Amino acid sequence: MEIWIKGKEWYPIIISHVSRHRYLVSWGDVAFEFNDPEKVYHYVLRIFKVIGKG
Repeated sequence: MEIWIKGKEWYPIIISHVSRHRYLVSWGDVAFEFNDPEKVYHYVLRIFKVIGKG
């Protein structure tokens, strides 16, 4: 899944379901691997919170 931020010249947030218990969230040059879909959800929400403050 790609998430583009409207009105921003940023890289998209890319969420990949790599395998049954492996997820990858990348944004520009930064990538984090997760084993729990709930942690992916919380991480992406944290990104949106930071974007909202900017």
